[in-house]
Amino acid sequence: MRVREKYFFLKSIVALALICLCLIAAQWQYNRGVDRHARNSLIEANIAATNISLTSAIIDLKKNEWRTVSTTGVFDASQTILLRNRYFEGKYGFEFLTLFKTSSGQRFWVDRGWLIAGKDALTAPLIPSTPTGEVEITGRLRLDSSLPRGSFFALPASGLD
Repeated sequence: MRVREKYFFLKSIVALALICLCLIAAQWQYNRGVDRHARNSLIEANIAATNISLTSAIIDLKKNEWRTVSTTGVFDASQTILLRNRYFEGKYGFEFLTLFKTSSGQRFWVDRGWLIAGKDALTAPLIPSTPTGEVEITGRLRLDSSLPRGSFFALPASGLD
């Protein structure tokens, strides 16, 4: 084989390998689109569905994600977390989470909204007061996979005093 034929053979192998990689990538993108469409359809259906109790929703959390649920209980103001680096409308701030205990004893975090950051990194944001006593809350059930698990970069409420 001459040198020219060797390079032609090598270029052909590389071209075939790139074609195979493109086909694999196209299949991956197609499957991502199908999965996203199914997830968006579930979200649209659950947003349009009627309000249910949290007790009913817990039976199948994945099926009821984004559904409007209601429950009664108390906020634990001593268990508040501010998640840093949450971007909203062109500004950095904090996501404001407070632990909620239902009348039946279930505990979960309630996202109480976004707070604008202080003037600098050492200045804590203004934190709204936490409702006291038994309250009824209504919100969307969300299984937030974007929140970190275990130890994460946040400010506990006790560090803000």
